Amino acid sequence: MLSPQMMSCTSNRPWSSLKTPSTTAPSTTAWTPAPCGCTDATTPGCVSGSWPPPSRRCCCWPSWSARPPCPGPRTPAIGRSRGTQPCGLTESIEMFCLLVFCLDLAMKSYLIGWEEFKKCKWLISYTVVLSVSIIDWVLSISMLCHENLRVRRLFRPFFLLQNSSLMKKTLKCIKRTLPEIASVILLLALHLCLFTMIGMLLFAKTDDQQKNEEWLLHFRDLPQSITSLLVLLTTANNPDVMIPAYSQNRGYSIFFISFSVIGTYCLMNLLTAIIYNQFRGYLLMSLQTSVIRRRVGIRAAFQVLSCQRSQTGAQVLVRIDAVLKVMSRVKMKSYYRDAINAAVQAHADVGVMDREQFRKVFDELDKDRITEHPPLPQYSSVVLQKLQLLCSHYYLTVLGNAVALTNVMCICTVLVLNSEKTTVERNNSNLEIINLCFIIYYLLEMSVKVFAFGWRGYLSYRNNIFDGVLTVLLLVLTRCRNSSLHMILSSLAASGSAPFVFVNYQSIPPKNLVLVFIWEGGSKGGDNLLFSPSSYCSYFEAQ
Repeated sequence: MLSPQMMSCTSNRPWSSLKTPSTTAPSTTAWTPAPCGCTDATTPGCVSGSWPPPSRRCCCWPSWSARPPCPGPRTPAIGRSRGTQPCGLTESIEMFCLLVFCLDLAMKSYLIGWEEFKKCKWLISYTVVLSVSIIDWVLSISMLCHENLRVRRLFRPFFLLQNSSLMKKTLKCIKRTLPEIASVILLLALHLCLFTMIGMLLFAKTDDQQKNEEWLLHFRDLPQSITSLLVLLTTANNPDVMIPAYSQNRGYSIFFISFSVIGTYCLMNLLTAIIYNQFRGYLLMSLQTSVIRRRVGIRAAFQVLSCQRSQTGAQVLVRIDAVLKVMSRVKMKSYYRDAINAAVQAHADVGVMDREQFRKVFDELDKDRITEHPPLPQYSSVVLQKLQLLCSHYYLTVLGNAVALTNVMCICTVLVLNSEKTTVERNNSNLEIINLCFIIYYLLEMSVKVFAFGWRGYLSYRNNIFDGVLTVLLLVLTRCRNSSLHMILSSLAASGSAPFVFVNYQSIPPKNLVLVFIWEGGSKGGDNLLFSPSSYCSYFEAQ
């Protein structure tokens, strides 16, 4: 018997170097694999070694003994293995969500009443789906989570649809659109089937194997033919379908051109137009319905408020103070509340409003909010006033966008030139100096905008906030040495035409590094440098 130390070892030789046993070998003595390496070099009869994959094990046998075949290698696990959750962990979270949905269903049923509940198909479906999910959850717990199929997982998208009014409108629109596009879909199906049969006749199998390439690849049977023409219809990788036949005979192009013209450029465009028209019509109908509902609500509110005052003849009126009191309790955005109150105050001299005036007051809800920026700071000096007028001009923003675009082009050019170089071979010193000039411009642009608009005016523009945050963030990131982080930030900034730059001091020559030191000391007042003077001294000594 062999000792356990001799039976377990780790080979450092690839499995391709092991000899395979002969099919005519009479016994195991004919098996002569290459010596396996052992983790224990002191084991007698074994050759020490180290095999990089630790998961491949083989038997280690003394050189004087018969060597039976080693067991096959164990496949190493790819990635991190997923842990197995205990039964009831995810089920408890799922039960909590189901209880929340049950509470939501109970509240909706109580508020709308039983009669309306029976008319609402969504709530009835909500009840059925919740019942099936709870029953399936109980079965899962009773079987200790060993069931093969969990039906409740199939119904999870329903909860998203049921609780989203937009998704309900989309489904209703699709339902209304299907009868309109059914005829076009039928035409597409007939077109596809007709050309499938023609294609199977044109590209039939022949005795010449060299001419069977199109048949072998795309028209071998009916399902494959329909799939190939469907790919050709959707213009996805369609040259793969046409090129083999076109290479064999140029006349086959008539078949593919006819199919594409009728299917892709006529029927598909017609289908797209019908779908767009139906969705557009449904959107307009939804807007009209919303306007009608609002007017009905305004009319009902007028009737309720008019009961608080005796009628003057045949005309029904409401009091101004009653409207203002109601508006103070309504939950809406402050901007619209103030606009409606201002429109109501316009009739304060009369004290009452009729039905038409009451309706026009709520037209303020249809108006977009106009953002008013803070007033510009006032300067007494004529020179400062002219500078303020110059710095607040729109062309300054255009110039900043042009400079940002130039910065993008510089970085893209350098990336293309350095694409074949390693990080050690790259010399980005010139680019760093150029980017340093860009960041100086961005800081200058931010400073003049703050001077022209003031802090409140500068922060009232979202694009100024975005540009300013990126500029400050880039200054902070100059401490980092990871240029890929700067590249990511540069891509983000390019999407918004915002400033970006990445500076790596280790790649700047000493003569240019002095300029960086002077600029940073001047911009930060010499108190809060991004790079300490001792680091500069050590860098010069290294050079």
